Amino acid sequence: MLSREEIDKIEEKALQQRKMNDLGTESPIGDKVLNIIENKYDSFLLLYPLRAKNIAAFTRKQGSMMQVFVNTSFERSFQNFACAHELYHLIELQERQIDKFILCNDKDISETMDQDNIDIDELKANYFAASFLLPRDVVEKRFKKIKNLNCSKDDIILEIINLQYQFEVPFK
Repeated sequence: MLSREEIDKIEEKALQQRKMNDLGTESPIGDKVLNIIENKYDSFLLLYPLRAKNIAAFTRKQGSMMQVFVNTSFERSFQNFACAHELYHLIELQERQIDKFILCNDKDISETMDQDNIDIDELKANYFAASFLLPRDVVEKRFKKIKNLNCSKDDIILEIINLQYQFEVPFK
């Protein structure tokens, strides 16, 4: 389970990445994350559809060589989330100067924040991906407006779908 302090650090790291890449704090990123991985982190990015959906992505760092793979058999919003998830691993490996291969299955890269049965590093990567693609402030502002309007449950669901579409992120 992540502490409030760990969550705050991850959110700050995500906002820092947005600022470093001139993405603002409230703009949709979508598949721009692909460009960040390839160009800002000088990584080889491989996008390929695998028939087996249990392999979602991987990050590999060996010396100065860095590779990220994303399985494109998944829907686009999941691919964006997976890329942002792998970006976290890439940043961590670079900061720690560690050579490692990190294979992420479809359970590791989960758009839910379910903390049971998941490795702590995968949980952190998921939280980073969520914070990077759709910052907390955006969600809070959007739903504060809805709360003040006393909207129905259907209106709230429609707003969630609108956010999902606008920011190209998975529903959960």
